[in-house]
Amino acid sequence: MVPGVSDEVWAQLDPHAGRLRWRTVVLNWVTIAGAVLLVIAGALVWRTGIVVPRLAWPGEVRQWEENPVGARVWVTVANEGPFSVTVLDVGRSAAGFELLGVEGPDRAPSPFPMTLRPGEAVDAVLVYRITDCDEQAGVWPLTALVDRPWGPMTVEVAAPEYWQRWRDEVVSTWCRPGGPGR
Repeated sequence: MVPGVSDEVWAQLDPHAGRLRWRTVVLNWVTIAGAVLLVIAGALVWRTGIVVPRLAWPGEVRQWEENPVGARVWVTVANEGPFSVTVLDVGRSAAGFELLGVEGPDRAPSPFPMTLRPGEAVDAVLVYRITDCDEQAGVWPLTALVDRPWGPMTVEVAAPEYWQRWRDEVVSTWCRPGGPGR
């Protein structure tokens, strides 16, 4: 503002001085609404399983057994998304646990790759060698390798809380004095 010029004089010279044009206001509101809709659409697409499949491990670890080198654990992987997903493999190694392979139930060959339609599940057996009795695995989610149109992708399988307790129990029993690991 120029010194000595009152607000009344400025209002008479240009009553709309300092205001945005109505086109600019409308464009700003349209842009904001479009951005909000884009964020909502992105979140919905993400949650539906189109980008990241929704796999879960329903129930608990129903069966596991120790063997001379480690342990075998039975897992179930279910497709809880609305779209089919091809599971290429499941399981991974972790501190103190080396994944030797995946089998089907009753020591059958691995059931993978397998396409799971919505609501379908598959049982598998993860075979581990325990490599270190002193080291805890920490956070160790069950993972699955899935096929996507843009290539393979590793996703977490929502596992029950019992998964952590199972690992701790295996280490404590397998590694106890006189146990298979000692």
